[in-house]
Amino acid sequence: MHQERVFEPDCLLKSHSNNKVCFPIAFISLLTQATDLQQVLDIAAEWVDTIIPCDRVSVAIPENTHQLKVFAFHGNKAIPLDMLIPIENSFVGRVFQTQKLTICDHVQQSLEIDCTLLSSHGLSCCMDAPLINNGICYGTLNIAHKEGAFYNEQHAALLQSIASWLALNIALHTQAQRMEQLASIDDLTRVPNRRKFMNTIENKFKNYKATGKGFYVAILDLDNFKLLNDNHGHDAGDLMLVKSADVAKFVIGKQDFLARIGGEEFAFIIERDSWAEVVEAMEAVRYSIASLKVEHNNQPIGITTSIGVTHVRPQDATFGETIVRADQALYVAKERGRNCVELL
Repeated sequence: MHQERVFEPDCLLKSHSNNKVCFPIAFISLLTQATDLQQVLDIAAEWVDTIIPCDRVSVAIPENTHQLKVFAFHGNKAIPLDMLIPIENSFVGRVFQTQKLTICDHVQQSLEIDCTLLSSHGLSCCMDAPLINNGICYGTLNIAHKEGAFYNEQHAALLQSIASWLALNIALHTQAQRMEQLASIDDLTRVPNRRKFMNTIENKFKNYKATGKGFYVAILDLDNFKLLNDNHGHDAGDLMLVKSADVAKFVIGKQDFLARIGGEEFAFIIERDSWAEVVEAMEAVRYSIASLKVEHNNQPIGITTSIGVTHVRPQDATFGETIVRADQALYVAKERGRNCVELL
């Protein structure tokens, strides 16, 4: 079998705790200007070879339970950006699973898919470090060199130090994403909340003013929802909200945006080519919810909806004016007897 050396990350770092890692000032400067995790990974990949000699650098992060995806790379193009690498039967996959830094001295002797690719592009050895933070492995940091058996334990300690720092950045970014998601999702229906809706429509409106790309806004209200709560209880009301949101989300798919903006009201941001398509979509939502029967205490409960729809207009000074017009259309739908779609 080809020669490999395997290191436990914590033990490796402890045994080299007195060593120093020198980062170029330009590297630190670029990192302070990074606005998202992708930029951090790209910058790290680009600058690792100034810290550790290598002909290729790549960062692989799980895409799903079976594959890692190359999210950033620099140098030799043996394994390109966005390539999916199977966790089974790959060198980086093995490092990801074992969570141990591993050096492969001669990649041409390995049958693992990524080592084979490295060898076919003129690389002779590689070293892969797990991106570990608080016991969670977020992926791997891999470097490769044209010379066989090039890397030593000192190189391994340097790479693991960088990998641990990258893992911290990924962990913080993941935590921030989770907090942002929690702050943007309605607890009951699990669709975006009013805050997310306002942020989204603000961005759509800015884009409209800059590019002229229009959009539609619809406000949906569950008819006589208070009466349902009074007659069947708040548990039944909550269940109806959840089921109605599920139905609406299923009907519009991923093409349009749906949010719960308060109480029994939902809002849509719709990007379709014509009024006819918008009406068809909203009528489908209205009909589907009207056809919905929710079982509560062995009793089927139904509800209807009223929907007001409008299109953003050149004379709208703010997106608030668009929302007000959709609300006005909703009011007209209510006045018409409910369970209908009204355009304005």
